[in-house]
Amino acid sequence: PGPVCALSHTRVVDVSAGGLHSLAVSEQGELFSWGAGRSGKLGHGDEEMRPLPTAVRALEGRRIVRACAGDSHSLVFGANGTLYSFGLGEGGRLGHGSEERLLTPAPVTALLRAGAVCGMGVGSYHSIVLVRPWPGGNDATETARSNYLTSEAPEAKRAAVLSLHSAIDAMEPPDGAEPAGDADASEATLVYTFGDGAYGKLGHGDGVDQLLPKKIEAFA
Repeated sequence: PGPVCALSHTRVVDVSAGGLHSLAVSEQGELFSWGAGRSGKLGHGDEEMRPLPTAVRALEGRRIVRACAGDSHSLVFGANGTLYSFGLGEGGRLGHGSEERLLTPAPVTALLRAGAVCGMGVGSYHSIVLVRPWPGGNDATETARSNYLTSEAPEAKRAAVLSLHSAIDAMEPPDGAEPAGDADASEATLVYTFGDGAYGKLGHGDGVDQLLPKKIEAFA
């Protein structure tokens, strides 16, 4: 083992290694990725290999606290509990309601009303997240999410995207507040899974793929 010199001046607080790529989160909340870029799992908007840690510019201004690298996709979540996914979407492992790949991180909007993500894991073909429910729900993000999903005209879609990101940004905790993550055992949490359901690995009693996050009722 040897030091990653490109990060020698960065205090790293979280790391994750996938099959052919790696992720690291700095103390300032910046996400770095490197390795094989196939399917967009590095989050840089392309499929190019990155031999050195490179900041993911698509997440600038969003304080990331945890990262998780799979074989062909990646999950990260911010201090406000918003989950982002990118990479190969086959089987629904990104949680966006389709199997499309994503070359840059996108918020998993289906979880915005459910609560704040405080833990996660990835398999080769599926994802699992731990969610701390919002007290009383989160109407602002739900309204923005609804507008985003129902907008079809290009201009309306762009406006809805800006509104959605504004709602997400408004969820950021104040300076000095504890970030999401490391859920207290005494707090109520829910478990959601999505992706390839073969062998019952999503925990829903069947082998059906889930394109959107689905709550495991056994833990509800």
